[in-house]
Amino acid sequence: MNTFYFLRHGETIKDPSRPAIEWQLTTETEFILTKLAENLQFTKITQIYTSSEDKAIRTALPFTEKLKIPSVVMPGLEEVHRGTTFLTDDEFIKLKRLKFEDMEANPDGGESSYAALSRFTQAIEHINTSHKNEHILVVSHGTVLALYFAHLKKDYVKLYEYWSMIPFCGVAVVHNNSVIKDF
Repeated sequence: MNTFYFLRHGETIKDPSRPAIEWQLTTETEFILTKLAENLQFTKITQIYTSSEDKAIRTALPFTEKLKIPSVVMPGLEEVHRGTTFLTDDEFIKLKRLKFEDMEANPDGGESSYAALSRFTQAIEHINTSHKNEHILVVSHGTVLALYFAHLKKDYVKLYEYWSMIPFCGVAVVHNNSVIKDF
């Protein structure tokens, strides 16, 4: 049985001129991640997987360097696919609430929460069946992590509130599909 360490990517610099998947990590985040990679809880890590988004790959970098383990980009670990329009904070929050309340909704032309959860769960299942008794770091994104943990806990109540409390660089641990440490 594998143990998964889920890490939300670091905080990014919002840039309305670029799609969110291209936003860069803040300088402070890079410092936080370097310190986090030195934490003893991560010394058991044997595999590192990230989404294809640069902010996830860069979040994993201090761990790959410290542990001398290359990261593997895994399709399916990326954030909920959004429409192409930049959203103000208010518009983003309104859309996020709608997608959490109605998991089939995709009014922005992006991906529904249900579709994202299905995709993410399949990627984790693929990783899980590819390894045995390993400690696996998965670097991903707040929305899909919130959806996945709600799925594991079978608790979709107050999903928006749960998502909003997951910190950037937050870590959670899952063993045998049971949440050992929540964000």
